[in-house]
Amino acid sequence: MSLSNPAAENNPPRTSANDVIGWATRWMVDNRGTVTIELALVLPLLLFLSLLLVQTMLLMAANHFVRYAAYTAARVAVVQIPQDATRGGGLGPNRLVTDRDDPKFNAVRRAAVFALWPISGRVTDGMSPDAEFASSLQRYYESFGRDAPNWVERLADDKLRYAEANTRLNLMHVDVRHAREVRFEDMAAGQHYHFGTKAPVTARVEHDFGLTVPIMAALFAEGRLDPQRSGAYYTRIAARCTLNNEGITDTLPPPPTLPRIP
Repeated sequence: MSLSNPAAENNPPRTSANDVIGWATRWMVDNRGTVTIELALVLPLLLFLSLLLVQTMLLMAANHFVRYAAYTAARVAVVQIPQDATRGGGLGPNRLVTDRDDPKFNAVRRAAVFALWPISGRVTDGMSPDAEFASSLQRYYESFGRDAPNWVERLADDKLRYAEANTRLNLMHVDVRHAREVRFEDMAAGQHYHFGTKAPVTARVEHDFGLTVPIMAALFAEGRLDPQRSGAYYTRIAARCTLNNEGITDTLPPPPTLPRIP
């Protein structure tokens, strides 16, 4: 038979202040799992910021390339427009048709396409816009006594097909109303245009830049390159450049008919 103390049952042991302080100290010192929790909280944000930085850098580089393509197109335009292309099925000096069949306009368009080749994606279907492009790159490396890199054979034609399919060129009228108002209007497709010897020539280039960074592609996208399949997002980048036509006539005026006085 066990004996119990009724006073002890009615008065359980009390927790002293020292016990509470000791328990709190042990809880604060025990940091097991803290690093794992911090990593789980910070890693998604760090990953998001890293992907955002990479995609922003790619977009900035693409913007520079599109601006360069617009300059290249304008530079080729002011050189090609003064040419006499009648032998090649085109028009005479300072005349142009805004159509791919016109040799002058086609030269301007191809200048923009080749300028955007480095930042283009890949299109594996179809014929290459330039059958000699890859072989020309190979001959370029061979001229320096080096073998062409593998990407020349694997990527050159695919990237050129992408640039051809996703780059658009418009030549524009420049209407200067006064010093603070300049209007640009697209030239209608398939129309004949005549340019003055120093007339401004504006080239506007649009390129559908492929977005490849995960998560960020959908965030920056304006559409899909192929609506039938997931992914393949793009954003449209445009730029324009204006230069003066170089169409100075090099023919001399007729000789004077008045008699000369010795």
